[in-house]
Formats: sequence, C-alpha cells, structure tokens
Amino acid sequence: MLTFFYGGTGTGKSYAMMDKIKQAAENDRKVCVIVPDQFTFEYEHMLYNHLGCALFNKGNTEVWSFSRLAADIFRCTKAPEGMGADSTVKTAVMYKVIRLISEREGLLFFDKQAKRASFANTALTMLSELIHSGVTPEVLGEILKTAPDNMRDKLTDLFLIYSEYSSELAALGMRDILLDARLAADMAEQNGYFNDMCLFMDEFKSFTGDQYNMIRVMLSQCAELTVCMTSDDIGKGGFGPFTAVNETCAGLSSIAAELGKKINKVKFDDNRRYKSEELFELSKNLLRLPSKAYNGDGGNITLVTAPDIYGECDYICAAICELTAADRSLRYSDIAVLSRAMNDDISVLAPHFERYNIPYYSDKKRPAGHKPLMLMVTAALELAAEKKPSTEVLLRYAKTGLTQVSEEDIAYIENYCYTWDIDGSMWQSEFPDEKAEDIRLRLLSPINSLKKACSGKTGAQICDALRSFIGETGAEEKLLSFEGKYITEAESAAQIRENQWLCSQLDEIFASLEQALTEKISLNDFRDIFMLSAEKITLAAPPDALDGVIAQQSDLARLTNPKIVFVMHANDGIFPFITGESSTFSEREREFFKKSDYDLSGSMKKRLAEERFNAFKALCSPSHRLFVSYSEADISGASVYPSPYIEKISACIPNCQRINTSDLDMLYFCRTPQSAYAAASQNFDPSDPDFITVKTELCKDPLYAKKFSYIDRIDLTTAHKIADKKLMKKLYGDTLELSASRFEDFSKCPFMYFCKTGLKLYPLPKMDLNPINQGNIMHMCMKDIFEENRGEKFLNMTTDDLTASIKKSVDGYIAKNLSGKFAKKKSFGFYLDIMNDTLLTALTHMQEEQRVSRFVPSDFEYPVGVKGSVKNSTVTPVIIECGEGLKVNFTGTADRVDEFTDENGIIYIRILDYKTGVKDFMKEQLALGINMQMFFYLFALTDEKGGRYGGCVPAGALYIPVKYPKSADDRMADEASAAKCIDDTMKMQGAVLDSPLIINAMEEDCRGRFIPVTFKKDGTVSAKSSVINSDTMEKIKALAIKQIEDMGRAVYSGDFPASPLESKKYKCTIPCGFCDYREICGNYPDPVPRDISDIDFEINGEKE
Repeated sequence: MLTFFYGGTGTGKSYAMMDKIKQAAENDRKVCVIVPDQFTFEYEHMLYNHLGCALFNKGNTEVWSFSRLAADIFRCTKAPEGMGADSTVKTAVMYKVIRLISEREGLLFFDKQAKRASFANTALTMLSELIHSGVTPEVLGEILKTAPDNMRDKLTDLFLIYSEYSSELAALGMRDILLDARLAADMAEQNGYFNDMCLFMDEFKSFTGDQYNMIRVMLSQCAELTVCMTSDDIGKGGFGPFTAVNETCAGLSSIAAELGKKINKVKFDDNRRYKSEELFELSKNLLRLPSKAYNGDGGNITLVTAPDIYGECDYICAAICELTAADRSLRYSDIAVLSRAMNDDISVLAPHFERYNIPYYSDKKRPAGHKPLMLMVTAALELAAEKKPSTEVLLRYAKTGLTQVSEEDIAYIENYCYTWDIDGSMWQSEFPDEKAEDIRLRLLSPINSLKKACSGKTGAQICDALRSFIGETGAEEKLLSFEGKYITEAESAAQIRENQWLCSQLDEIFASLEQALTEKISLNDFRDIFMLSAEKITLAAPPDALDGVIAQQSDLARLTNPKIVFVMHANDGIFPFITGESSTFSEREREFFKKSDYDLSGSMKKRLAEERFNAFKALCSPSHRLFVSYSEADISGASVYPSPYIEKISACIPNCQRINTSDLDMLYFCRTPQSAYAAASQNFDPSDPDFITVKTELCKDPLYAKKFSYIDRIDLTTAHKIADKKLMKKLYGDTLELSASRFEDFSKCPFMYFCKTGLKLYPLPKMDLNPINQGNIMHMCMKDIFEENRGEKFLNMTTDDLTASIKKSVDGYIAKNLSGKFAKKKSFGFYLDIMNDTLLTALTHMQEEQRVSRFVPSDFEYPVGVKGSVKNSTVTPVIIECGEGLKVNFTGTADRVDEFTDENGIIYIRILDYKTGVKDFMKEQLALGINMQMFFYLFALTDEKGGRYGGCVPAGALYIPVKYPKSADDRMADEASAAKCIDDTMKMQGAVLDSPLIINAMEEDCRGRFIPVTFKKDGTVSAKSSVINSDTMEKIKALAIKQIEDMGRAVYSGDFPASPLESKKYKCTIPCGFCDYREICGNYPDPVPRDISDIDFEINGEKE
C-alpha cells in the first residue's frame, strides 16, 4: 500500500509519521526511513528523541539515504562486480577518454570544448544525468537512431564518450558508483529485500529515474510505503507553489497503480507549529491566487529594508542580540538565518556574527585549493609541465611558505621580477644580481628535479615523484609543526588538524591516480587531471559552540522547528533564484529523451517549481517570528529590486512591521563593544550626542581609548600638518636638502613632496626604456658627445660620426645601468632605435643651431651646490637662510651651460635643459614655482659669492625639447615639411634677456627657428617673443630666493596640505592624474585645487 501524509507547512505531518514509525517499531516490524543525504543525521536525531533510546536502539529501525540503502542491499545480497570508482578515478578516466577520442576520430559537437581540461567534469555531469535516468550506452545508441539532425552530433559524441568511459572503467576492474542505485534495485528485486518492511520517506520534493526504479521495487515487496509531502492538495495540477511536489506524488501514484497497490491519502490541516496566527495565515495564503489578506495583528512578521547587504547583516545581528536579551529562554539554536545565496553571503555575515559575539554554524564547504599544500603541489606541477616557468606561478609556489626560501627572499625576488620584468625563459638564464641568482636556484632546483623524475613516467611513478618532492622540500614537516604568527595555541592546533586532513586527502588523490593512470602520461595531462581532482576537495568548519545560530542556504536547509528565522538577501532574481537553461542538456533535448521514455532530471520547469517551493518553505519555517530583509543596492552600488515575495507578504499580512535600517539610530547597533565601535566609526560625527555617549563609554576600556585617540588625530581635511617640530627635524635634518625637481613637486602639491621626501615612498622602478631611463640616457649621451667633441669638432661631426658616438654612449649606459642584454624583450630594441633616431635628429639640429650662435657650450651636467656632507672643492654650496636658524641647501645639475663674451669682455651665461617629455613654458608660471629650475641654476652659477660664473651676466634659461618629431613617420611628407616639423618640435622654450646683442648672439639674424624670439620689421621683438629685461631678471632672482625660503619654513612647520596646483590659463595641469599618492591624500577622486587668486603674477612690469 502507498500512503501519502500531506498538508501545508507546520501541520504535523512529520510528527504523525514518526508516531506511525514508533508504532511499527513497537510491533517489531522492520522499519526503514529514507531521507535525502543531507538530512540523515538530523532526522536520526529527531527520531531518537521521538522513539526513545531503548526503542531506537532496538535494531529494527534504520534511517538511510538512497546511497546508504544501496550499500545495505549489497551487504545483505551480493556486491556488484568491480570496485566503486571515486571522483578522482572517474575524472582521470574521463580525461583520458576525451583525449583518446579527440586524437583518434575527433568529436563533432564538443570539438572545441574538449580542448579544455574542465570539459572532463562537464562530461561527467552529463553522464550522471543519463545514469540517474537509466540511460546506458546501449540505450543511448538506440535513442541516437531516432535523434533529429540538430541533436545527432551531440548525442553521437556522448555515445562515444559514454561507451569508451564504461569500457575504460571495466578494464580497470571498476564501476561508476552512480550505477549502484539501479544495481541495488535489481538485487533487491531478485532477493526480496523489502519483503514485509514498513517503509517511510520524508523531506523529498522529487526523485531521479533510478530512485523511481528503486521505489517501484519497494512498492512491489513492502507491506506499506508512507510518504510525507508538503502540499495543500497533492491531486492539484497546473503551475503553483507545490507543482514540484504534486508531480512527484503523481509519479508515485502511477507506479502504485501499475502494481495494483492501494493508495491512501491523509491530509493534515491543523496548526501544529505556529505560535502566532499571522505566521499560520501566511503559510496558508502566501502563494494562493487570489491571496487572502489577514487583517489581524502582524507584529511577528517584519520586512526590513537595508541600503546593502552589510546593512542587512548589521540589522540581523543587532536584532538577534535584542531578541536573546529580551527572552532569556531563547537559545541561539532556536534562530536560523537563511539566504538563497548563503555560499556568498556568509563571507559578509560571518564577520558580523563575530563582531556581535554571536556563535553560529554554517555548513558551507570551503574549497581546499587555496590551502598552502594544494597550492604548492599544483604550482609545482604547472612549473614542471611548462617549458618556460611563469613568474606568477613561481611566486605562488614560493609564497606557500613550504619552500626553502624565506619571506624576505621572496619579497626580494618579487621586487626583482617586477623591476626587470622577469618571466618565461628568463628564469632559465643566470641573473646578474648575486642574491637574486641564489634565490632563483633555490626555487627552481626542486622543480627541475621533479620535472626530470616525471619525464616519460606512468601516473603511479609521477605520484611517487611528487611524494618524494614534498618530503625533500620539508613541506609536510612544516605543515604538521605549524606555528603561525599572531594566533593562539588552540588556533595553531586546529590548523595542524586541518593540515593533517589535507595531507590524508592528498594521499587519497595519489592512491586513486595510481589506480587510474597505469600507463605513461605526459606531465601536462597529469597536471590537468590532478588540478581537476584537487578542485573537488572541500573543508567544513566545525560549529563554534554547541548552541549557535544556524546560517544555511535556504534551498538546502533542514531546520528543526526554529522559533525565529531571518530570510536575508530577499531580492529579485535571488529569492527565489531565477534559474537559466541547464549547461548540460537543453530543454529541447530533455523533451526528446522524455518522449523516448527516459526523463532526465533538472528541466527548467522543474527547477523553477522547486525554487518557488524552497522559497515558500523558508518563509514558513519559523514558529514564532519571521524577519525578511532585502537590499536597495548590490555591493557595487547598483540599484536592485526586492523579491516579489516582499509584495506577496504585504498583501497577505497588511499589518506586518516595516523597518528601514537607515531610520534606526546608531545606538540600536551598539550591542557589544565591537559593534558599538563599528557603529561609531561608520557614523562619525563628533557633534552627535549619540556618538559622544558611545565614545565616552568605550573609552573606559584602554583598548578603545587608544583607538579613539588615533581617530581624534586623523585630519579629515586635506590640510595635513605635523605639529611636532622635533619630528620634522628628524625627518629633514638641521638643513633641508632641496633639489630643483623636489621644489617643483612642492609647488605642484606639498603633500606629494612630503610623501617623496619625508616618507620616502617611491614606486619600484622598471628597468626598461621608461621615460626616466630615456631621459637619463639622453642626458648622458649629450654630455659624452659634447665633452669629447667641443667647438668646431662637434660642428664637423658627420651623421656617421654622430651615430657611432650615440651608439657608444647609449650602449655604455645600458651595460652599466640596465645590465646590458639581460631581460631585454624584442620591443626594447624597437624603442631603442626610435630613441637613437631622436638623439641623432636632436644633435643634428643642435649643430645647425650652434652654427648660427655665438654662445659656446662650456659645461655639461654641471653640479649646482653640494649635497649634504659631499666634499667638492670645485663646487660651492648654495645655502639659503630661512630665518629662525633654518637653512636650505639647494642642489641640482645643469644639463648644459653656454657662455658668450662680447667685444667689451663681458661674459653672458645661459642655462639649457634637455626635456624628453612635454614641457610648456610661460613666464607667469614662475610666480607659481613652476619652471623655476633653470633660473635657480642660472642665479646660483652667476652668484658673485662663489658661483662658478660669478660676475657673469645671466642671459637666459631655455628648454631644449628632445622628442621624436611628429611627422617622422609620415612617409608622404616632403623634405621641407619634415624639416619644418623638426624645427617646430625642437624649438627651445624659456626666456632670454631682452637685448638685441644677446638675442642675435643666440641666433644670428634671429628668425625664431631655434629660440623663442622673433623681430618685427621695425627691429623690436614681437609680442609672442619670450624675453625679460634685466630688472625682471633681478625680480625673478628675488622671487626664487623667497620661494625657497617660504618652502623651507613651511616644511619645518610641518605644513603639507594636499592642495594641488591647477591653472588652465597658465598651462599648469593638475598633478593628481599621475600622482602615486592620490589614494591617501584625501583630495581624490574629485580633487579641489588650491586658490591662486592672491598670487602676484607681475612680470615685466605688467600685473595680471
């Protein structure tokens, strides 16, 4: 007989079935209760409490899943042939089969997918569906004959894979354990295993084909099968909340009718669970159309709106604290938190539980692939399998902490790899750096030994080689004697236990691979198989305490009468989950199999029905109170919508509570010191009375007093200041060392200057042809060529002479500073050629310029000032007094100094600076501290009190652009156009003394080809010319000294505001776009530039 116990949630079906189980056990009947795998432990616990110790342990009552039932059938009858293949063996065999078929005849439909190692798992998933539905290779071959054209290629591939897979397993003396359900049903039928048994089933929504097959045998032999189902009407058709259950009941009834078995239906309507009327009414009307509104009190149902999932978690934890404080009889285990996306949400929820001191249990399985042992083995296999080691993989291997390389050495080699862009074949060459070479050898020697030991070997031999590798590196010893930093002794012991378990899991993988891979296999294939197997290892965390809140995924949860349930993340598309088409079989393919009498499980319709049912069960699971929360935005900030169930609950229970967490005051979340501190930090407002109250109370604890002291010191503005002058002296010494470049940094943004000079924060340099190295190479090349070829000798150099000199200088710099040919990619040569061409063009242009100029190059890369304690008898220090005993030692390097002597013997000096990047010069920029560099050098070198050119007249300061001409790649340009482009690109910028003598000395018959000056027809300079008179030159000198003095005082006062300079009018681009410190300054991503309205831009006697 088939008996259905059915009814809505909380109507006492399960209790009635347990009463029936108890009665059968008391009458000495053989009782077997079958539930889903994940519910066996909980159901045994419930049944034990219901039957009592003596009756439960009498020996005639069992609680089994279908898999445990199959195992008992084999135990009582006859075990099937072959050993059951575990997941590792199945993965290895499937991988081999796919490779074999791909190489032998090829695949039609799965040709591209088969090239990915992960396709082995996809193929196993498809075969599992076929096996569960009773489709054997032979059956698939028959079905294939009637398949439509658009399915034939796919089914042909599956037939080949399925057949070969079964043959390979049989050749190993193994079987797929998914076949056990059908084999067990056959054995049970042949041996009368279920004769006169009383069978019971609970917690099922649906069954697979092989489970239906077993149920058929059960019904044909047992005395009675009682099935407990959640549905208000199991005979009802159509699409509704109980569609999945009703279809299952119809399938069971059909089997019973075929066997001539009587069908008995017992409906349960009474409220046996709910302690509040609104919850019972919700369970009856939630998904009923039209829904019936309950107009009574709805206070035990609360709908919660939160800004995001973090707000949801905060509210849930605060509410749990409030509930447990109000009712001392309420245990944490009486509370459940459910989410359809709990596998993701637990990473947010768990830290909140800890913050509120709430013990909890989550059954989420954590992948073990990120654990050091697994990372080490998989990385070692990847490295050994590849011809060229990957830096990313090698560093992953090194950072497991299981190698013979220290953390300091790992950091060193990582920086070295970044600096030199080390990757691939570079690892196989000797490193010029001695320390880096030592680390390279220590990292790669074990890998190379492993590679040699695995070459041309069987899978079993590779497993042995890996065991030896782990032993030789000392990895297992380190894992089992774990002493982590900053953890307790108990945490260390727990980590050791976890490591022991991982070692045993690794041994199991090796043992399975030894069984499956008996032939020679390439290391690449072995690596893929191992990684696929390792991905399936998961870790389960034990409960924090015996009494804890249950946090589970709503579709998998099996709750034992929780009093209070929080359903979180109730957003559209999440709850219920909107499922898409299966990745294995399309709906059309499933329909084809169904017409062939083989119903594949997992159709979209079934999955949608099950999702609706799971959502319904979650909402109807509490006996006392229900909380349903949803977010207004996802973690990226994008708006999201509430679940349709929010509206349905409101329609059913109009008087339910509605809470928006944004309306709750800060004190609601102050349930523990940790949560109070978090709430105060998130709602930081020193003027808020609640904040003051929380801070005052927390500061009684020295730990939080220290934290708030730190917060109080935080400057929430961008006006960063260090008040401790002694600290400033420690950072900068008694005399401030200042270069022209750092002065310009300060002018652009004082905070940027402080990060560079005070904190010494610099990004790691790249040893390639980056702008800095290009600039250094060009400067060195100019210095070498001009020093070796002065005057007429330089002017007489041919193109070949220049090319040879450029090559000599550039090659010398690269050999000395960039390790020669080491770590140079093909692109390096390409960009080097462009740079050499640019240098040749620039030097040729300078030859032309010097032929029409009476200014003669005199010094090259000449030091201005003396750094710190460096002694140089030929160079005079440039010391600027700032008052109050403060001094600035100004230093720098003038790229080139040219001099001109007039007929009266007066010597004029100009400073030239090579610029490889973009540089716009405007005289007004000088007032902002920009482009003052060359004037600093000019005034320092011509200073009468010790300057190298003391007494000489400052004649100008000019930038020489050394850039690739814009039309150099334009092959269609004629010679004249190309020449003009070169002139335009390399024309000097800056300012020269407003004197016809000086101007003509710089460029004979000045036409503005080389210097930024042109004459009008009347002999005066044009308006666009960049000239300054002698009075202005003195004014600029005074301004330069004042700017340095002001900066020195600001530095020693600790004033470093994040106030970037910007002036579109004066072509000063805000520096934030390329600043390395913008994320920490407090003035980004919407930077506010400093106010420059009070700056005096008076130049040449004109006030702006």
